[in-house]
Amino acid sequence: MPLVQLLYRCPRCGHDPTVGDKDEAACPECGCTFRRGGPGGLISVSEPAGGKWDVPSHRLSAAVERWTEEELDAPAVPDVPIHSSRALVRQSGKEAPVFFNGELMGFAEAMGESAPATLTLTSEYLALERAPASGRGGLQCAAPALRWPLLDIRAVQTSSSSLQFSPRSGGLVEFKFPEDSTLRWETLLRGTLRRAYRRAGLGEIVEFQPRIVTR
Repeated sequence: MPLVQLLYRCPRCGHDPTVGDKDEAACPECGCTFRRGGPGGLISVSEPAGGKWDVPSHRLSAAVERWTEEELDAPAVPDVPIHSSRALVRQSGKEAPVFFNGELMGFAEAMGESAPATLTLTSEYLALERAPASGRGGLQCAAPALRWPLLDIRAVQTSSSSLQFSPRSGGLVEFKFPEDSTLRWETLLRGTLRRAYRRAGLGEIVEFQPRIVTR
């Protein structure tokens, strides 16, 4: 994972986004730079004034998350995007057989092909607008937009490269972000879900997978 995917905003001043490539990230606002390769797997931090120190990555990512959570504490405004970015989306389709040593063990939902789209998060829903596809005669055909109310999301899970959620209607929806941070989307979606549940009086979310659980 490129360092700018982990430190998508500056842990020191909160500026969003950082810039960089591979194992380096820099803040164009305060001038701090971050580099993998410190002793014991630490990240080396350098300030423009000359200060340098090594920090565990989890401390830096926790600072990034705190800045993002602070932004989410602003009053919710319906239909106003919190964040939007290009994505590759896949959805589960028909069930496929699962075999082990030639024996049928059961069935699992097979994921469909990836398709380009734009994913938008608001305080009330996730919206997906697929990129137009070429039809007969080269005409561009836009697929209908999809919208999932946040309270209809039943589970959220992530990996280093993808974000997945399970809607009330069933199945699984997966997103990859060619130009954005999966960690950013995970923090934003989980934080927005927590706030949506609180507003609805549904309690505090304590687990997101294998299903959302509240207390």
